[in-house]
Amino acid sequence: VLLICSPEQAQTRRIYSKRSTVRNKYMLRQLCSRGRPASRFACGSPCVGSNWGGDCNKRHPLEYANERPRYAYQNVSFSMAFSRNLVQRTCETYQKRYGSTGADVNVVSAIGLSEQGKKQGVEASKPDIVPEQMALLNLEKKGILQTQRSSVQVMASSILGSAYLGWGGALMCFVAGGSAEALSPGFLALLKGALFPVGLSMIIFSGTELLTGNFLTQALPSMRVVPVMPRMRVLALSGVGNIIGSLLMVGGVVAMQIFPEGAVATSHVAAMAATKCSAPIFSTFIKGIGANWLVATAIFQATVAQTGPGKIVSLWMPIATFVALGLEHSVANMFLLPLGMALGADIGVGDIVSNIAIVAAGNAIGAVLFIAGIQRLSIFGPSAFRRFI
Repeated sequence: VLLICSPEQAQTRRIYSKRSTVRNKYMLRQLCSRGRPASRFACGSPCVGSNWGGDCNKRHPLEYANERPRYAYQNVSFSMAFSRNLVQRTCETYQKRYGSTGADVNVVSAIGLSEQGKKQGVEASKPDIVPEQMALLNLEKKGILQTQRSSVQVMASSILGSAYLGWGGALMCFVAGGSAEALSPGFLALLKGALFPVGLSMIIFSGTELLTGNFLTQALPSMRVVPVMPRMRVLALSGVGNIIGSLLMVGGVVAMQIFPEGAVATSHVAAMAATKCSAPIFSTFIKGIGANWLVATAIFQATVAQTGPGKIVSLWMPIATFVALGLEHSVANMFLLPLGMALGADIGVGDIVSNIAIVAAGNAIGAVLFIAGIQRLSIFGPSAFRRFI
């Protein structure tokens, strides 16, 4: 949020207080011009204080100059108004109005990200923010918006997300499984890794959801903004939606007879499902951590990228890595394991449920620990965790 005042007010009203308890979404209504009817905020709108003609007891915008807002995301559209263009327009408006370079313009980042926001004048028109920081902020904003969506929206988005991932899994099984006897294990794993990211690219560009991606987005917002229960609602709905979408895709693939009885690809899928369900629990759990570390990295890199081809390349490499190494992804297993059972694998529903639960626990740790935790610490420093609490 950018707050601007005249040089006279800056000299006479420079008041600093402790943390404000005024919520951001009510801030513009509560602040007044303290006797300057023509005063306007940085956005150009007039002061909306109730006392236009004289002094009042309301706090002046300058009082918030050096504070971190406590409720930065209470109103997302309001709190995200720190863009470079808005900063530039504010400084230009100040120069036209007061004929100076803006020595008393106080620029405050609504998210408390940058010390550059505390600087004054024209230098403040270049906020100290890099694409990696913006990417994490966009993912954080996405997590907040997810909690504001209805249950029907989250469920529909999750069903589509797992269906898109199922298309990628079906392509991988059909092409790589059909080539299993002709290729060496190394080249077969590389082929699987090259094909499977097709599904995730559809998810990224369609804006649909996976449980594994929501582990990341729901771990980023501050606890003051999004309590625990709305997060759990999103995760539960996305998990159920992913299961429904995956089972629908299994039914569709079987009905289309993409994997006919006796085909090489059919036996390969059944053997792969049986191998996944018979793996040791600890190994499966660790593979789940590694898989979603790479998946969350792919989501983060795709958010950093600004172009369509850049997003595809950014997500393709981490996803190809986890698939080629044989790591475990819970939503992928929601499709692959039932498909293997339908094609003749000697596994039961209990084996599938047990595998998915163990892998999902590892997936949650991989996203929260490495991207929402260590990656955010490397980009924002310890202040990111103070803001989270």
